[in-house]
Order: sequence, then structure tokens, then C-alpha cells
Amino acid sequence: MRTVQEQSQPALDKAMRLYAELCSSCGPTHLSELSRRTGYAKSTTHRLLKALGSAGLIRRESNSYTAVDPRSARPAGDERLRALAPFVGDLRLHTGLTSSLAVLDGNDVVFAHRVYGHDHPRTSSDATGRARAADTLTGQLLTSGKTEMCTSARNYQGITCVGVLVPGDGLPDVALTVKGFTSRVDRERTLFSLHRVAVAITRQAPHRGMRPGRERAPQGSAPSVTR
Repeated sequence: MRTVQEQSQPALDKAMRLYAELCSSCGPTHLSELSRRTGYAKSTTHRLLKALGSAGLIRRESNSYTAVDPRSARPAGDERLRALAPFVGDLRLHTGLTSSLAVLDGNDVVFAHRVYGHDHPRTSSDATGRARAADTLTGQLLTSGKTEMCTSARNYQGITCVGVLVPGDGLPDVALTVKGFTSRVDRERTLFSLHRVAVAITRQAPHRGMRPGRERAPQGSAPSVTR
């Protein structure tokens, strides 16, 4: 049976409290001790630990768990990704929505940069900075195998996510994405803004995404949408 404390907390808040407990621990901590500290049932604690482990935020050692600093698991090419951070700010300015830049890291998507919009919808990647590629639109773009810029959009439980793939052509592919409550997302305008910022990236780094001579989408239109 769930405790009153469990029932009153969203899953994300529970996971973050559990992670905070591990961060404050002096060493590896057993599941039962974490359950006692948080007041969560052992089954709930185990489920949350599994999710944190999948996100790369904790490490299991026999029957105990240790927190991992997410900054120690950044993807390769971090210095080159840092140069793209201002474009995420540009995207946030154009759309008013939470904007991110992501890359693949094994079977996960890592959101290397993110700028939040006002009243943004909360998802698990906000807390961890990572998500399973198979579970996200961002991951679908990055694993599509496409060698040209392309866009995609998806609605899920009242949240709309819109993204554009910017192929690396020798560098890691990146995906620019925005998310917001569906009622507040103008998809056509958002697609145009994504394409505009993606083209700006290719102009700064000509070897990324567009090869010499490749035609750009006409002004005022967005690239083809793949759903």
C-alpha cells in the first residue's frame, strides 16, 4: 500500500528526492535505508532507482547505490557542442518555448543545452538531461539515418514536441527541439523558427548539415515534415 506521502508527490519529484538522498550520502546506500529515509515503499524505491540508473544518474554496487554526477557523463565532442549553445537561446527567443539541443550517447539522447520557456511542461528529461532515444521524438530524429536536414513533430498527452535534425557530415548529428503545451504551440511558426536556427548553424559551420551547392528551403517555408 502506498503511503500518504507517496500519493501526494509526482513521480518526478519522488525520483529527484531519492537522487538528492543519494547525493547527500557518504557512500553506497542500501535500498532499505533509502526507503526508510524517503518514506517510500520498497517497491516504489526500487522502481525509482531503476529509472535513475537508466538515466545514468546512479550506479549500483552489489545491493547498494551511489549517485553519479551527470556532468561526468557528458557525450563526446562537448567543446564543439558548447559553441552551439547560443543557437538554443535564439530558438527560445523566436518561439517562446522550451528549447533544447541534443545528441546521441549510446542508446540515450543527451540534452546538452536547454533554455526553458515560461510555464513549460515538465518531463523526465528536465531532471536527468537524458532520455531513451526510442522514447523521444528527438531520438527518432537522431536515429533516422537521414543525411539531410529534416523536421518532425509529435503530440503526447497535451504536450507538443517539434524538432529538426542537423546532420553533422563528419561531426555528431544534433537535433534542435522545442516543447510546449499543445494549446500554445503554433506548429507552422515553430517549424519555420526551427529551420531558421538550423540554417544559421550550418552557416557558422558549413561542414554541418549542408554541403556546398545544396539548395535551402525557400524563405517562409519549413522543410518536409516526417511524422
